[in-house]
Amino acid sequence: MPTDATTLRAAFQQLIRESGTLDTSQTPCGVQVSPTRAHALMYLLGQEQLGIVPRQSDLQFALRIDKSNVSRLVRQMVSAGDVHETVCPVDGRARRVSLTGSGRRRAQRLDTRSLERFEELYGALDLAQRKKVTIALVLLTEALQTLNAGAEVS
Repeated sequence: MPTDATTLRAAFQQLIRESGTLDTSQTPCGVQVSPTRAHALMYLLGQEQLGIVPRQSDLQFALRIDKSNVSRLVRQMVSAGDVHETVCPVDGRARRVSLTGSGRRRAQRLDTRSLERFEELYGALDLAQRKKVTIALVLLTEALQTLNAGAEVS
């Protein structure tokens, strides 16, 4: 007999598969860029809108990927002309990452297409389901954050 955790796992796995997240050639909303790069662009756009130029380590933490993967990602994004990388004036060892003009335009296109996709998804739910689904996702995210914070301390 499946446990509630087994059912949750199966539902979560199916959600990941159905969303298209496993396709590394494009985002779930159909933009031809890897999901990791898309998340990096969106994070950098959000930070820019707050007037923040994040460090590479901030990007690493936000995306929850290891140091070598974030370094490789930033190098790829620099090569593609999406970001600039500069030395942090306060800590010469740290690198700041900011969007270029073309990176900003790509991030804005991603933002628009992602929002359109989520509007389609939201529209596929009836009014009663919308609030429940949103609350459930917020609760799952908070639970994951709590688990991840405990793992970082260990």
